[in-house]
Amino acid sequence: MFLYSVVGVQIDLYHKEILADLLANLTAPQWRVRMSCCLALADFLRGGGSKSMCDSVDSFPSLWTQLFRVMDDVHEGTRQAAGNTTKVVSKVCNYLLACDDCMILPVCLLNSVLTKGV
Repeated sequence: MFLYSVVGVQIDLYHKEILADLLANLTAPQWRVRMSCCLALADFLRGGGSKSMCDSVDSFPSLWTQLFRVMDDVHEGTRQAAGNTTKVVSKVCNYLLACDDCMILPVCLLNSVLTKGV
């Protein structure tokens, strides 16, 4: 139980760095890395400490773009992991849209859809 509280503190402390590293490696050349990042991202978004996801809203457009790329992967296990991660991200986005604290999310996502066509 003591170890979990230390891990939770570390996740809160390095929240943006962890998310940036996962985003950077979502499109890595090795399929093992892509699949691991998808699974880690899903776990991170489900329970990534007590840090609010509203602090990381600016990374959601690139997150969606990267996940759509990985969903079109050659390796079937990677495609399935990306699909499951996309479901988790959509649930997080729905939750954030229901909150009144995070009004910038629709603007970020709409801007990404209109400029990139994703």
